[in-house]
Amino acid sequence: MKQELFAFGVCLLSAVWAKSIGLSGSPVSAIHSGDLATRELRLPERAPERVVTAALYPEELLLDLLEPERWVGISRIVDWPGSSAVSSRFPKNSRRVSGSPEAILSLNPDLVIVSDYTLAATEVLLRSAGVPVWRVPTPRTLSELFEQWRRLGDLVHRSPRATELVNAAQARLEKLRGALPPLGALFIQGRYAYASGALQVDCPTQAGLQNLLSDDGRGPTPLLSEEELAVLTPALVFLGAPVETARKLEPNEPLPELPPGAFLGKKPRVFLIPSSLMGSMSQLALDACELYVSLVQEEES
Repeated sequence: MKQELFAFGVCLLSAVWAKSIGLSGSPVSAIHSGDLATRELRLPERAPERVVTAALYPEELLLDLLEPERWVGISRIVDWPGSSAVSSRFPKNSRRVSGSPEAILSLNPDLVIVSDYTLAATEVLLRSAGVPVWRVPTPRTLSELFEQWRRLGDLVHRSPRATELVNAAQARLEKLRGALPPLGALFIQGRYAYASGALQVDCPTQAGLQNLLSDDGRGPTPLLSEEELAVLTPALVFLGAPVETARKLEPNEPLPELPPGAFLGKKPRVFLIPSSLMGSMSQLALDACELYVSLVQEEES
């Protein structure tokens, strides 16, 4: 029956496809997916036994929530080099899926969890096949992340465990508040920086650092030009890089991923951070923040 409904749903694809991607073909966001982003999912009376996930962010949140035997499908990205700082922890027996409706439906899921970066067309087709779908919005703050963590716990019938995890994370955050002096800081991966509205800088700001792009106005991840990089004057630079462990950049070592004219001879303290950790939009953002604090405190002592 699901396959018949899916075949009918395919007929809807052309009608929703244009609305599911931007003009550039980039993944849909919650803003562009209309009512799909705000649609509520009634909590199942019974715990779902065949959960499929199709996005890294909720997958990292589920690591300590969902039992491996109930996690039948997981996105392929968890195995990509550098995609996640906790790749080794994902269940090995969960089928890796591409994220296409066909691949997901082949696993007979009773719950599918997606994110803002999942095409709205995929969600429409899954719903047309009668599959419950929960879209997890991208968090901008740790408070939003904690709330979404609790909601996921409700969805998979692990509410007490989710509360336990959130309480522990909030206690860690509380220890970090005001831990650092108000130093001007930049958080960069490639030529993209984290500005206001990016989860990645919420905790460092609460720890006391002053994000130089807090009033940027171009969204959470602006692309910095060579001219901007030349005139910015940070005291600290946290730079996402293909490194396994964080370390301070040596004084005469070139800045990886950045043009030679960056900071015009100024001498900010630069720390190389594993890209997969720095870019995390899950509870791992707290791990990254604790790392920043320890690196700076070691320098200050």
